[in-house]
Amino acid sequence: MSCTQDQVNFDAGLCASGACNLLPDDSSFWKCTPLCNSESDCQSGQECGLMAYATQPNASAAPYHPQAAGPVYDGLTGCYTNIPNAGANLLTDGLPCQVDKPYQCRSNKCLGVGPTGDYRCTSYCATAADCTVGMKCKVAPLTLVSEYLLFMVDYGGQAPSLDANTYLQVCYTPAAP
Repeated sequence: MSCTQDQVNFDAGLCASGACNLLPDDSSFWKCTPLCNSESDCQSGQECGLMAYATQPNASAAPYHPQAAGPVYDGLTGCYTNIPNAGANLLTDGLPCQVDKPYQCRSNKCLGVGPTGDYRCTSYCATAADCTVGMKCKVAPLTLVSEYLLFMVDYGGQAPSLDANTYLQVCYTPAAP
């Protein structure tokens, strides 16, 4: 189903999921998209990512950790078309990466999920089976930043925020026993 009635403006309200795949940047491709918990919920060429968050913090959200002291918003993850990564030597989940260069990662996600909070390529997960061998699926506070939110700012979408969090399940690398 299309997310636009006039090929100019999008309306995620037209979708049962409330999520609209607006990548690539061509309104003829704007389609309703499913919600997801992991990359395996999405079609080939798509990734599971943060697409929206609540307009007000969730007052009942329990603090995760003192380092994640910002407000907590409920987040919505959905499948959207990847912006193609350049190069063939992309890093697999579990390998160290530079936080400001998530495009280094095959998953397009570089988050603080290493044993000491170091940044690693990772993916969202529903169970440990969604993770690379040696990684585990764990709830973690993540900033309200994603490729999708960054793209959508130009279309009047929600702005990414480094000062607030949502809780999502991600693959992380545990410390050695």
